[in-house]
Amino acid sequence: MLFDMSSKPEREANLFSAELILSDDDVLDAINSQYSFQTTASMLNVPLELLDFKFQALKYKGYHFVSPFNSRADFLKK
Repeated sequence: MLFDMSSKPEREANLFSAELILSDDDVLDAINSQYSFQTTASMLNVPLELLDFKFQALKYKGYHFVSPFNSRADFLKK
């Protein structure tokens, strides 16, 4: 099941984790350096899913970019 929008608590927990673990500046620096999505996640030592949630948080803050990855809502359970 791809990114479960119906599970609000799971989504909110994932967004909170992304905000807690990844600073806006670190992610934006990587994006501005034009690293790929996968390379950025690797450089920041996080799963692709967490970076995708950070992208969503940044979009909510007004940044405009598209994540090439669709997160699974339950990725932190693994």
